Amino acid sequence: MGSFQIARVFGIPIRLHITLIIVLAFIAVESLIKLGPAAIVVGTIMIVSLFASIVLHELGHSLVAIRKGCRVRDILLLPIGGMAQLDSMPTNPKDEFQVAIAGPVVSFLLAVLAWGAGDLLKAAGFATASELVIWFGKFNLMLLLFNLLPSFPMDGGRIFRAWLTPRVGRLIATGIAAKVGRFMAILFGIAAVFYYHNIFLLIIAIFIYQAAGSEYRMVRIQ
Repeated sequence: MGSFQIARVFGIPIRLHITLIIVLAFIAVESLIKLGPAAIVVGTIMIVSLFASIVLHELGHSLVAIRKGCRVRDILLLPIGGMAQLDSMPTNPKDEFQVAIAGPVVSFLLAVLAWGAGDLLKAAGFATASELVIWFGKFNLMLLLFNLLPSFPMDGGRIFRAWLTPRVGRLIATGIAAKVGRFMAILFGIAAVFYYHNIFLLIIAIFIYQAAGSEYRMVRIQ
């Protein structure tokens, strides 16, 4: 609800949330007014590259999850990023670790390839194209590092829970990971309001805080 399908990759629907359309339209109009038509072309390339990176990151999670027997409903693109929506996460710690690490591995490979391609383009005299490709690599590196923070239920938080589960059990591990995730969310919120003045980081903080509590309650019920 509130989203529509734009593609299907490996049988997985890629859906775009209506709020993302509104945000992108606002950015496009603002860029046109302030910077002119040329900015729309460069901005479009950057935005498409950005969300292509996010889709590939989520596809990494999704394809490994499918191999582990999990059903992937879709990949949903939102103003704050992307989310592979699974019917359930693997309960085996090893499987959960592999699903969680798959996205960051994809982002790492994209960053390495982009930097290599950027250097080749620069050597060939294509300076502008080189800058765009290297920017693509930097974004994927940022995506990798951000997702590896131990902010459950982000990738780093799931890796942390997978490490804890054999030691203390799934319920206690989820509780500890959720508390760490909520603490990280509070730090994100403080940084968003007082240091970066970034509404998207604030929304991410709120999402992480709520999602961490929701997943803990779900595991507790199970």
